[in-house]
Amino acid sequence: MNWTKTYDNNDNDIWEALSPYGEDGLQWRLMQKLQGNKIVWYEAHDADLLDDPDWAEEFENLEAAKEFVEIQDREIRTTFLEDLERDDLP
Repeated sequence: MNWTKTYDNNDNDIWEALSPYGEDGLQWRLMQKLQGNKIVWYEAHDADLLDDPDWAEEFENLEAAKEFVEIQDREIRTTFLEDLERDDLP
């Protein structure tokens, strides 16, 4: 995935990547926050990409967060391709 780094108004890192639904403008998004005297990363994707925004996953480091999202992305893309192939069958 092609991740790009931006910043919020407080200079916190935001990492974004195009989702499988990029033509609709939906982005995967990882943001950081201070929790219990340490920085954690959390899912802040466009709402349509989260199963339940109230239960977004949190991660202790950026690498784990990116890996989690990349697995989700791969699963969505694989399922989409399988559905297309199934639809093409007579």
